Amino acid sequence: MLDGKQITDNSRQFLMSWKASREAQQTREKLKSDLFDNEIDNLNNNGKFKKKILIKNMNIINKSRD
Repeated sequence: MLDGKQITDNSRQFLMSWKASREAQQTREKLKSDLFDNEIDNLNNNGKFKKKILIKNMNIINKSRD
């Protein structure tokens, strides 16, 4: 029964497949979003790392000039 109506086995199977497909799509979208967020974090962290190296190199250059 669905909404007070008898449904066939074909309808039941279709609805179950549709629900599974929809859940799989939502899972893929969530994973894609999480991967994108992680990639942005990696880029930001890599940029911070490069900035620290540059600052250290500049300090070494400045000390050698003194």
